[in-house]
Amino acid sequence: MEGLIEGIRRSWNSGAPSISDAWLVLQVLPGMTPERLHRLLEALGGPREALAAPAEDFARFAGPKAAEALQREAPSDLAARLRREAEARGAGIVTRDQAAFPELLQPIFGPPGALYVEGKLEAGPALSLVGTRYPSEYGRRMARELAGALAGQGFTIVSGMAHGIDAEAHLGTLEAGGRTMAVLGCGLGVQYPSDHQELRAKIASQGSVISEFPWEATPYPANFPRRNRVISGLSAATIVIEAAHRSGALLTARLAAEQGREVMALPGPVHTGKSGGCHRLIKEGAQLVEGVEDILAALPSFVRSQAATQPQARPESHSAAPEAEDPSLPEAERALLARLGAGEDSIEGLSRSLGMRPEEVSGALLQLEIRGRVRRTGGGLYRRA
Repeated sequence: MEGLIEGIRRSWNSGAPSISDAWLVLQVLPGMTPERLHRLLEALGGPREALAAPAEDFARFAGPKAAEALQREAPSDLAARLRREAEARGAGIVTRDQAAFPELLQPIFGPPGALYVEGKLEAGPALSLVGTRYPSEYGRRMARELAGALAGQGFTIVSGMAHGIDAEAHLGTLEAGGRTMAVLGCGLGVQYPSDHQELRAKIASQGSVISEFPWEATPYPANFPRRNRVISGLSAATIVIEAAHRSGALLTARLAAEQGREVMALPGPVHTGKSGGCHRLIKEGAQLVEGVEDILAALPSFVRSQAATQPQARPESHSAAPEAEDPSLPEAERALLARLGAGEDSIEGLSRSLGMRPEEVSGALLQLEIRGRVRRTGGGLYRRA
């Protein structure tokens, strides 16, 4: 142990990091959970004070793995390497001491020390829309409609870029020309979900994709509760759409309540079980949502006032006919556009008529949705936009 402590002491003495670099370094040390970082700072002071504390104290509060990492690489060198890596990949880093760090994240328990950012962090008021990865057509439609309407009122829409309700919330915002933020449960160097690459690019172009995890961090299950606290922490309110009794969206709602934020839920059919968690939230006091007016009425007046000062969302206009003939489109997407020119159809119907696998049809339709070329209608049908 003495050799480890002496190595850390030499590492620290090689140059004190700035406060921004100290936040960044503490964030990425192995084993550094939000709870451990909170205890470390509570015991030793701010981030620079923690790194300058006696090596024995740092090792006791931060853990042996974090201490060993600082023996291998001095804090200033580690911070410089992380910043070079982000810059080379076109991403930014915002730390807790900077004015650009989201204001609503500051007071939550264990806020991130640093955020990696693709795109631009928005300063305006935000609302999160979360729910199941396996929504019904009703859930998809409502998520998209609510997100678009709220974007039109000046709100940034926050979600987790997962399949299902998250993706619908982002897509509804993008179609309305609004601002959206995706919070990842992995590093920005990892594409997850793998088939949301184009959606991610669109989100970054009209808002931001953010993560507190190191660049190549994989999407371990334990990362997602941490991700959820950031989703709720960024938002003045969390709206839950189609969550069963056991759902990660309910954790986001609980975290929102603990953070002093509004919690709202959309009711659904009682026989499917998809909205059982939403109904429980409503019984426990969450605002029942039937439309955007219910959401606006439940928000504090100063939040509505902030939203009213934001640039208004402007829906994108598309010309579908030229795209259908665009030779640069993948063959599957061109075939789907041509087939849908004859009217609405389902994934199963398109699969049969075109001789494609259902999963291939579903993936191609998602890409066309992102481009604004097709839309879902009632009953699981698709049509040209």
